[in-house]
Amino acid sequence: SETLSKIQPGSGDGQIGINISISAILFIIYIGGVLYFFARFVYLVIRLYLLAKRNRVTRQDGFRMVEIEEEISPFSFFRFLFINNESFNDSELHHVLEHEKAHIRQKHTTDHLFAHGLAVFQWFNPFAWQMRKALKSTHEYIADRQVIDKGFERIDYQALLLKQVIGYH
Repeated sequence: SETLSKIQPGSGDGQIGINISISAILFIIYIGGVLYFFARFVYLVIRLYLLAKRNRVTRQDGFRMVEIEEEISPFSFFRFLFINNESFNDSELHHVLEHEKAHIRQKHTTDHLFAHGLAVFQWFNPFAWQMRKALKSTHEYIADRQVIDKGFERIDYQALLLKQVIGYH
């Protein structure tokens, strides 16, 4: 392999020999990226745990609803559904709950964790990140389709989705 720096021991200048190859440097950069993205993932999971811990959690129909006060879009993580109930009227809340329950029933969190794990180990690969984004979009379409198939009016559901996009970050 190529050598960036090579100092021979015993050359009379009192320095210790250093032999660093390009592949060693690339491996160190790769491991650094993996550690960074893994630490970021662990941080996000801890934030979810703390969010569930400091808010009211109720059990409903096989899932746990975490009633949050922050103005964020509803989301689910395994059997936990995080939602700000004050942001929706009763009809909208029913639509949102059906959407998130579809994610829970279909176990979309497992797919997301797999895609995220792939992106952690393939952090340098733009296709890994693109696949993760495409998977998320596909899951959203599936959940939306299940809400529409339950008989909700398309125009009302579209207005709700628009409200969520415009009203939240």
